[in-house]
Amino acid sequence: MYVPYIFRQFQGFKLKDIKEFRKKQHMELHLTATPERISLCRCCGLKLGSKRGEHIQRAKHLKCMGWTVTLVIPVSKRECLKCKKVRSELIEFLCPATPHITMDLAWWINQFTEVSAALSVARLESVNKNTCYRVDKYILQRMLQGFEIPNLRTIGVDEVHARSKKQLTRGETREDEFLTVIVDLQTHKVIWVGKSRRKEALDQFFELLGKEACERIKVVATDQHEGYGASVRQYCENACVVWDRFHLIQNFNEALNGKSSTCHALGL
Repeated sequence: MYVPYIFRQFQGFKLKDIKEFRKKQHMELHLTATPERISLCRCCGLKLGSKRGEHIQRAKHLKCMGWTVTLVIPVSKRECLKCKKVRSELIEFLCPATPHITMDLAWWINQFTEVSAALSVARLESVNKNTCYRVDKYILQRMLQGFEIPNLRTIGVDEVHARSKKQLTRGETREDEFLTVIVDLQTHKVIWVGKSRRKEALDQFFELLGKEACERIKVVATDQHEGYGASVRQYCENACVVWDRFHLIQNFNEALNGKSSTCHALGL
């Protein structure tokens, strides 16, 4: 049986059978372990010992010519001398965030979410939206490991609403509904995201930069959020704080209507 090269790239496994479901435009790829395959523990990464069982894992793969593709993988359970337990073997081409998605599909989802909403990508690829979020987060965390913050001179700081009130946990306030987004104004690229709009979220970024890098920042464009202003004054002594155009116009409009306490305080 001729097997396309795209279906021969599963580390430690070879294709045993292909089942087609023409009405559903779906195919199943049934894999089997190669004789030279070495089973590793999915928890500690060490070589596993004697086989104690096996289960079937189904994982969604990249589409082929418009057909959806599912891998059917026999996963052995073996003794791990380090964990002192029976562990399932590591399947290298499955996404660690969820065993129901291959790494090829995980990278594809990540690329799609750069230009579209995660919910739209989930519908397009026929995956659960929470799975899409989880996979995208895992890939971004992997990419973050090699990320280097550029040499900054001008940055923009703003918040983005990310969670509803129902999603807050005990001890969290409205400040935790937002994300702090930091942009390099020279390249117009997002370089950091904080988990709230508290002062501490921006403090964490400046502490990561270090004192010398903070001293090189000349301009910080932001809104009138007091936490952001306090953080910039503390860490970026040489920076000029520039209010964004939207809030300036909003203040002037409110001042003309006699409603802006901020403008009254400034004598406008």
